[in-house]
Amino acid sequence: GGMASHEWYDFIKNDPPLLHGIVKTDRLVVFGGGYAIKTDAGIIGGIGVSGAHYSEDMEVAQAGLEAL
Repeated sequence: GGMASHEWYDFIKNDPPLLHGIVKTDRLVVFGGGYAIKTDAGIIGGIGVSGAHYSEDMEVAQAGLEAL
């Protein structure tokens, strides 16, 4: 559980119904910048960064996770 947002594309890219339908799913993106916040107890939340190129959003989000 807790798939990072950029991992969704690899998960759906070879499944046309999912690939074309997912863009109509509210509050779900398939580009980088979103990560689950995990502890030994499991997933406790999420972090999402947007506003720059997705590669930079991923870098900032990962820095945020490391700061926790």
